[in-house]
Amino acid sequence: MLFFGVAFVTALLASVLFVAPLASGQKAFIYPSFVGDNGFLLFLFIFGFNFVVSAFAVVTLPGFLFFPLSAVALAYRAVLWGLLLSLQSISCFLVLLPVVVLEGEAYVFAAVAGASTGFSWVKPEKDMGRFEAFRKALKRCLWVYVFVAVFLFVAAVAETAAVVLFSA
Repeated sequence: MLFFGVAFVTALLASVLFVAPLASGQKAFIYPSFVGDNGFLLFLFIFGFNFVVSAFAVVTLPGFLFFPLSAVALAYRAVLWGLLLSLQSISCFLVLLPVVVLEGEAYVFAAVAGASTGFSWVKPEKDMGRFEAFRKALKRCLWVYVFVAVFLFVAAVAETAAVVLFSA
């Protein structure tokens, strides 16, 4: 709730404090050239980027090193999403809402995985060494990442459909 609350409050403040830019006729979605008009490649790119870069490298991995960093990365992402969503029309926002909810939940799970794994070596369980506690937490993290993958997979399907819908 905190993640979506921060995104909502940021979008609300941005829509009140900033003037929306005029439309210049540029493309709404910009992806690498190799994706082109191929929907399957677009799906693979969206899923792969969101899973490897957005979820793991940006949200989870910092938590492994210092557990509060996952929450900080998540809050930063919520502010960015709020700023981006404040510029969207109502119809565009409604089409993107399933993507926002699914990706947002995936990133929340990724942050929990990073924070709990990072906390495991800071304060290991009773009768357990730091390395052993980290390994145990890493195994739990992999199970959490099953949910992250499922949420991001469905979100990538929805985002690909939205891109195809808006690009037509």
